[in-house]
Amino acid sequence: MAHVAGVLGQKILPDPRVLGAEFSAVNSHWLSRMDKAWLSWKVRQEVVRRLSAALSQCGNL
Repeated sequence: MAHVAGVLGQKILPDPRVLGAEFSAVNSHWLSRMDKAWLSWKVRQEVVRRLSAALSQCGNL
């Protein structure tokens, strides 16, 4: 979840090919499969906020 929040929290999204290159998965990174509706900055900010809240709660257990 921390990786997802880190990637989605970037104002300009990284190239999915670069993210997948480490694993020799040129177009298989989850970011390349993400629906366009989730890629707007406003939506991503909310997703990151919720992921961060969930991560902080998991740390408090």
